[in-house]
Amino acid sequence: MYIEKYPGTHDLFVASSTEINTGASTNWNPTAQTEVKWENRTHYDASVYSHSTTSSPHVVTIEQDGNYVVMYHDELTGAVADANVTVELVVNGSNVPCASARTHYISNSNGHDTTSASGFFYVPDLEVDDTVTVTVMREGVSGSVTTNNPTKLYVVRKQSLAVSDPPTVSSVVLNSSSDI
Repeated sequence: MYIEKYPGTHDLFVASSTEINTGASTNWNPTAQTEVKWENRTHYDASVYSHSTTSSPHVVTIEQDGNYVVMYHDELTGAVADANVTVELVVNGSNVPCASARTHYISNSNGHDTTSASGFFYVPDLEVDDTVTVTVMREGVSGSVTTNNPTKLYVVRKQSLAVSDPPTVSSVVLNSSSDI
């Protein structure tokens, strides 16, 4: 769990979704890599991001150079034995290495029909006009897998910290058990 108090909406983009970018599809278990549509925004700094909930709602465009943190959370459900949805963070059309969630296995046995995934990804050096998307794709068995609750996306531009006088670090050497 990550908790950070964040004043206001400065440098922040928060949106939710119940659909993927294939019409009005609510099946999050597609055969091909498909973008998530962020149709509901709750926080949005238009000086840092551009985004439309109607035209290309799957795309978040960066408007200021910087380092970003992307956080993702979903809860999926389906009566599909051996379903497993893969989630990928994509920047400028390319999957970001190690920025994926592959923990959506559903056995559909003994009441196991719900799964969730969360991701916390540091994405350095984004530039103006870079695009950020999130995709889903079937990794396991086909069938309908939908959201229990709206899926959440948080994108935060992290301010650079200037350290003018870095702290000094001292070390202690223990020589015998009596020092412990």
